[in-house]
Amino acid sequence: MSIPIPNENEALKAENTKVKQHISQLDKNAVRRVTVQKDAIIESLNTQLSSKNEDITKLKTDYNTLWEKYKILVLQWNDLTKQPEIIEAVKRVEERKEQEAEAKREEQARQDRYQGVLDRFISEGNE
Repeated sequence: MSIPIPNENEALKAENTKVKQHISQLDKNAVRRVTVQKDAIIESLNTQLSSKNEDITKLKTDYNTLWEKYKILVLQWNDLTKQPEIIEAVKRVEERKEQEAEAKREEQARQDRYQGVLDRFISEGNE
């Protein structure tokens, strides 16, 4: 094994220093790239969050507006249902619905009887 001469030792130290600087520069560049990517992702997420917050605010406003309209309509409906003409009209509509339902039941019963007679004739005819 030979002992390095001072010039060779100094050259190795200089080269070692250059390699360390190069590695340090590579590390700085890698950190810079990752930082830029991270910042871009954070910016994108912040933009999305801001947009969603605006959407939520708009939806809240729309909801509150609709809620207020609903309350007004309920009050108006309650006022309408207290008027005698409206009460009478509602009663007539309900009576008409009941009459139509009764007519449908009677018609169905009539059809069922007719079908029963037909079925009996057919079965007697087959016998």
